[in-house]
Amino acid sequence: MFRKVSSTLSLFIMLFLSFNVAAVETVTYQQEANGFNGATSTIFSGSRAQNSTKGVHYFRFDGTNRYYNLEHFELADISQKEDISSAKLIFTRVGGHVYTASEIYVRQILDPDNLGQAYATGWKVADGFRVGANNESRDDSAGNDVKWRLSDPDSPEDLNADYFQGVLKDLSQAPSFTPQSADAVGTQYEVDVTADLQCIQQGSCVNQGWALFHSNPSANIQNITASSNYADVQYRPMLVVTYGIADLASPKSRQAIQRTTSLEDDTRVITLTIETDKAASCKADMDQNDAFADMEITMQAAGGGLTHAYTMNDGEQPSQLYIKCADMSDNISDNLHTFIFAQVASGTDGDTDSSTGGGTDDTSYGGTDDASYAGAGGASYNRTNSGEFNLSKDIITPDFGSQAPAIGETITDPSTGAKITRLAGDGVEDALIVYSRYSPENSAGDSLLVFAGNSTSSKVIDRITSEVIAELTHQDGSNIGEVHEVRWDTSGNHPYRIYYIKGMQFWKIEDIRDMDNTRVMIKDFSELFPNSTKIYNDVEGDSSNDSDHWAWMAVHYGQKANGSYTYLVDAFVHYQVSTDVVHSMTPSDLAGTNLDIEAIKAEGMEMPTFTYRPNMVEMSPLGTGIVIHMGNKWDDVNYGGTGVDYMDTWFDGPHLWPVDFDHSVQAPVKISISETHSGWSFDEAGREMFISQNNRTDRLDAIYIDGENAGYDNRIQVARHADFGWAMGFHYGKMPESKPGWLFMNSYSKADDLWAGNQFMMIQIKPEEENPVIWRISPAYNAYDGKYRDEAPAAINLEGNRIYWSSNWGNVGDKRSVYMIELPDDWDTKVLEQANLP
Repeated sequence: MFRKVSSTLSLFIMLFLSFNVAAVETVTYQQEANGFNGATSTIFSGSRAQNSTKGVHYFRFDGTNRYYNLEHFELADISQKEDISSAKLIFTRVGGHVYTASEIYVRQILDPDNLGQAYATGWKVADGFRVGANNESRDDSAGNDVKWRLSDPDSPEDLNADYFQGVLKDLSQAPSFTPQSADAVGTQYEVDVTADLQCIQQGSCVNQGWALFHSNPSANIQNITASSNYADVQYRPMLVVTYGIADLASPKSRQAIQRTTSLEDDTRVITLTIETDKAASCKADMDQNDAFADMEITMQAAGGGLTHAYTMNDGEQPSQLYIKCADMSDNISDNLHTFIFAQVASGTDGDTDSSTGGGTDDTSYGGTDDASYAGAGGASYNRTNSGEFNLSKDIITPDFGSQAPAIGETITDPSTGAKITRLAGDGVEDALIVYSRYSPENSAGDSLLVFAGNSTSSKVIDRITSEVIAELTHQDGSNIGEVHEVRWDTSGNHPYRIYYIKGMQFWKIEDIRDMDNTRVMIKDFSELFPNSTKIYNDVEGDSSNDSDHWAWMAVHYGQKANGSYTYLVDAFVHYQVSTDVVHSMTPSDLAGTNLDIEAIKAEGMEMPTFTYRPNMVEMSPLGTGIVIHMGNKWDDVNYGGTGVDYMDTWFDGPHLWPVDFDHSVQAPVKISISETHSGWSFDEAGREMFISQNNRTDRLDAIYIDGENAGYDNRIQVARHADFGWAMGFHYGKMPESKPGWLFMNSYSKADDLWAGNQFMMIQIKPEEENPVIWRISPAYNAYDGKYRDEAPAAINLEGNRIYWSSNWGNVGDKRSVYMIELPDDWDTKVLEQANLP
């Protein structure tokens, strides 16, 4: 929904194209540009006092104290214009600060009731926007206060409520952008409001404008983007609308797929498929300079001319094929797509480098006996051209080429030999691996969980063919996604089972191939925690490896002691599926401990809650205990905090708690300094190790969670931040038991001159003074410019032989797709052999 565009300002485009079809007219509405004077901006805060002259936007607070920034453009009667085909709003950074970041949703203001005739649409130019709250703006022509709500405007229920949200478009349907502190002045944030403008043009919506809404209740973003009141015209918001739909544009590619298949006679064929946005004919050629009429290969059209395919024998493919398409009016696309083929070296068994590994008997995507890159017999996958794993500290950079690979297409990284295959992502919407700490691949190794960028939907695709197996839904038909904490069953006993949460309920779908008949609610926790509205681990956590033990927080939305609004923790919860046993901990359970202050505070509360909500909670891989990821506590009294009361307690940094929370039998064990990025590994004896970034010592820590030498004071410092480079962040994976002694790390950085930047690594777990081996698997083929989704966290599968992540491929198209790297099955021993280590 959001695209960050160039900081070079493109001013006031007006195109009028006349064809023998409807004219296309693109109009940019911007206050005092090209004679347009119909834009109005205003801001209101907790008192609902209007400020219709403020030149910048301000995002803070929640509830009745929330700041709203409103933008409106007078569009006259656009129903008389040609149909709207595109509309976008562009906001520009002019300075300010991002203290606490948030997505900024651009929510259309819907038609409220009982406004009074003087304010037929809620707007009175130059007077700002009329809203109501505890201190209402008033319509002097009416006898009663005028409130923005879809109910009785004079009801006492209006008080102490942020009912303005009730007339805004639903958050899930609104586009958003996310300003970052590092964004330069002039950075533009573009959102798609085509649906809003089409609704207005069709007469289904009144033009009320948009409210800019920060989704993070704790957001603090001050004076960062310009309003229509800003002094410099070029930085003011722009509404760019295209009227009319041209029928003469050349065809565009919706999707490109490259697939290799084994036939019954053991021969193999490569099938190339292009899907176009309109009926067309397509051709392929080895020479990109050939005119369309001169191209040698005609692709076979199907589906009304929207799908185009060409099949050739494996081994006969050139290094690359260029695709061009022409529509029925002979409008010819420039090079629409380039298929790139890695050549098979002589002396191999004939497997193509475009294979993706794993799979079934009738495809070329790997398999068993004939895979040239698997097993100990001369494995060549993920090695450099010299046949070695990359164990150096030389700077390596990705070779992005001219475009991202097609779905199913594999490229070889020249620095590491890694084979990178694109599995999902249509270039229109994000396809995501959202976090590094759980496997997106099922235990059978044939299905992959892919999340959408909206956080509320997901799908399962075939890992081999990329075909969609299921769009995941709840029993009421609503989508489920990242926020529902969808997880595979990883026990190995139920390869097609997923789990998810919905409010206070815990659900499973026994077989995602038959969702409607296998969806079951496992447990409803509402009666156990009546004050709570949902259970969650806060997205990033996982169950035990056998999917039997689960950890959550039971929370409700409310006001903290400092007046801010957020989710408040009523209880920490452990649930065991096989026994249907629930353990929980509430503030009163901490009486007489080093957290006695929590019990004391709870005595005076009508709805007792914990003072702090951790970053997340999770189970350890073997179900040994529950990790509550609390932050580092310090004396923050001068900043309005209470951390000094929690220093050196069980809430000072992440601690492993016993599953029954019985701290009198087993005291919680501190396993990290703070709620930083972290992951899991095992030592050679199969003991669990917690991996985390230590932002106090600037080291990478590996810590035993129980038994001998457990706890933070016995941490193994594996590496130092300074060695990797300061301008860098890290994510850590959840390593399987079958790959002991290693941790998986991926890095992200804006800098391109760091040897460890933007890549994937396996690091041997041993003290840094013993020089742990570092295997540099591959660059991440991703451009990080500060956006959270572009950190590209990578997850490893349950066998430890495949890595998945989302990449923007150097910001090509500014959409993210899912990619995979297949590792040799025995990489853990082969890497050590190359390093001359036992």
